[in-house]
Amino acid sequence: MVQRFVSLLMLVSTALSAVFGFCLPAVPVTTAVSEPRPAVPEWSLCDEVGGVDGSAFYILRPNPERFATVCASDFGLNPAAADNYAAFAAVIAYCRQHPRTRVVFEPGDYALATDAGFGLDGLRDIYFDGNGARFVFSYGSSYFSLSACERVEFNDLTFDWNWERSRLGSIVRVENADPAAHKLDLVFTELAQVDADVVMAAITQYDAETLTPGAKESSKEVYLYQNPGAVVSVEKTGANILRVTHNGVLDPFRDWEVYLLRHYVYGSAVFYLYNRSSHITFDGVKIYGAAGMGFVAAGGANHFQLLNTIVGLNPGHTADRRVSATADAVHIADTGGYFRIENCDFSFMGDDAVNVHDNLGYVAGKKDASTLLVRGWMAASIAPGDVLAFKDSGFRPLAFTAAAVSSVREPDGLFAVKVAGALPDGIGEGSLLYNTAFFSGHYVIRGCRFHENRARGLLLQSGFGLCEHNEFYKIMGNAIKIVMDVSPGYWQEGTGVDQLVVRDNTFRLCSYSGWGAAVVIGTNLAGQKAKTAAVFTNIEISGNTFLDSPGPVLDADNVAGLLFGGNRIANRAEFSRDINRGRLLFGFYCVSVNLSGNRWEPDPSMVFPEIPLFSNPVMFDSGYRH
Repeated sequence: MVQRFVSLLMLVSTALSAVFGFCLPAVPVTTAVSEPRPAVPEWSLCDEVGGVDGSAFYILRPNPERFATVCASDFGLNPAAADNYAAFAAVIAYCRQHPRTRVVFEPGDYALATDAGFGLDGLRDIYFDGNGARFVFSYGSSYFSLSACERVEFNDLTFDWNWERSRLGSIVRVENADPAAHKLDLVFTELAQVDADVVMAAITQYDAETLTPGAKESSKEVYLYQNPGAVVSVEKTGANILRVTHNGVLDPFRDWEVYLLRHYVYGSAVFYLYNRSSHITFDGVKIYGAAGMGFVAAGGANHFQLLNTIVGLNPGHTADRRVSATADAVHIADTGGYFRIENCDFSFMGDDAVNVHDNLGYVAGKKDASTLLVRGWMAASIAPGDVLAFKDSGFRPLAFTAAAVSSVREPDGLFAVKVAGALPDGIGEGSLLYNTAFFSGHYVIRGCRFHENRARGLLLQSGFGLCEHNEFYKIMGNAIKIVMDVSPGYWQEGTGVDQLVVRDNTFRLCSYSGWGAAVVIGTNLAGQKAKTAAVFTNIEISGNTFLDSPGPVLDADNVAGLLFGGNRIANRAEFSRDINRGRLLFGFYCVSVNLSGNRWEPDPSMVFPEIPLFSNPVMFDSGYRH
């Protein structure tokens, strides 16, 4: 009966649009085009990656069978050494001078205790054969930066953190919370002793029973380092107990709640790809602890892949190390796209599992007729000749592009971005711009497991993507967020998404801590929604299974062309009563939405979930096909 009502609703909405001639934004007709197969040198291998809508792209890998082999131990790497920094640097220097080299590491644990990073500049055709070797870092700056590299592979290597020197984070239990006095005690349950000068960077609620990020329907959290004066004083009252006096930000914390106190948050990344590095492969890489992010790709990096890779807890220390990377596992921004993440496992990060986007600049004003004052780090990477595109304050595209002449940092932190020619009157304060030199689209995320991490699973903010056959389990926030998010002073991400398929995935206990729907499509422009439906176009969410969602399954807005079909929704786990549990929610700026073939399994926790909640009566189009 209800399904018939929904079908009738779809037909009526479609008819209303046709009969009354409502002027609705057209869904763009776009096609994912396959990349030409590249010429493959005899010393390379070529992976063909099947992408969205039958398209394909190619990633070249070094073929170690065609390379000369050297042993890392010949350069001085030794598990018994207190610091292997100089020896590893010598390996990299040799590889820079000798392309087509396979570097073989002997199994063992290698300490890296120098506060300096490794610059892998201009490496060509290098294969790092790890044999399970584990590298233990003591400093967050001593990671790997790949600049202008081609056909480099890291295989079967493990990276960890020197927890004995400084912990990445600690589990604490709240006792003696006194909101009136702005005091509470933190009991460091993993430690016998704690110092009063321990770094308190961020504190995030964990599930008290499972010690996983986010409590059931609760996500209390404070980024202390962003709030100077938050911690007024710290007094040691027991061997592993600190009494914290604060400015009131911790007043909502209650006795016996459990938190992760992070001592590190953002900073560096274990691997940083930039300066057009291309055809980079990570296969069988494990990151068990990192101050900052696991993998970052930026600066036009393109054609890279993570295969059979893990960012998660060290299996031998799950009882006393409850954070892996203290920020994102994978952060992809302002790249050339064409990447694959397949058969990977991501958990216990301090932030999102995978964030894919290109950055926006926010126009704070005009300096002169051809110069904008821009807020946002995207302006720092603008090069002369880059073509800039613009959107108005409602994120509607403007029919104007301009070639950049220069971008100069101003004393107030803004960037003076000069373009060739005069700027039209329609571009001014509140407008947005992005650099067309970058496009982080054309990607595949397949066969991965995303589980038990803070924030979101996937932030998919670039187009021509395929997300299939993945498992999402007990994500603190949304499992997938398709978003354009402008939060001036923090981040300005996402230029819109066209052509994205999310299919045949399993979602269970997602948005566990009450962050909204399991899947969200929407915008944030400094607290406001974009005034257009054309931010996200040609989106398909099909064949998925949604289990035990505490709230809605989907919350969508600003989308033109959405197929939500053939999905199964079932709820058994107990959560607080939510009238919209299992439901689909649609904002006003939605058009050409097709709901077909979805199945809700009856359960008392859901009240007619088949009936969507919407505010635009002509948003449905039963004829739309992705």
